Formats: sequence, structure tokens, C-alpha cells
Amino acid sequence: MEYPVSRAIVQRICDERDDLVPYLTRLIDNMERHGGLYETTLAEVVPIDVIEELAEWLQGHETSAQGAPPPPHGGSRELRAGLQDLERLFPEYVEELLR
Repeated sequence: MEYPVSRAIVQRICDERDDLVPYLTRLIDNMERHGGLYETTLAEVVPIDVIEELAEWLQGHETSAQGAPPPPHGGSRELRAGLQDLERLFPEYVEELLR
């Protein structure tokens, strides 16, 4: 894994979403190759239901980071999370950089 945030995402998925664990290698490889998690490129390597679950999981972290209530169900949007977005959502990667 090239990016520290990748390790943070792997740990969080293992801790929080064990249903996504079988797809971790493809998710992280794709994320590092394309500079983020993007629905269009992920669709080439994982099923659409995995992308939807990942988008919902990330949206939950985004909502927590902003301190806002979650949007009502059905407010789905395309998964587009660049590395900077992911680093903001998973700040524990900073601890690794400080070691």
C-alpha cells in the first residue's frame, strides 16, 4: 500500500464493515491507481452493490466528520472520493506519518 490513508481505510473496513473485506484488495488497488474511490473505475473491478455499500459507509463517515444529521434515505449520489477527501475522513493516517 502506497498511501498511509489506504492502511487507515483497510483497518476501518475490517473493524466496521466485514462484508466489504473480501473486496479490500481490489478496492485499495483501484483507489491507489486512480487517486481515490470513484464509481466509474470501481465498477470495472467490483459489483455495483459493493460500490453502493462503500458509498453508504463513506457517507456515514462524511456525516460524522461534518457533525450533521445523515441525509434521508434515497439521497444516493455517485461515489467520488479523491485522496484528499479520504484523508480528511480518516485522519488516523497522520499518526502514521508522524512515526
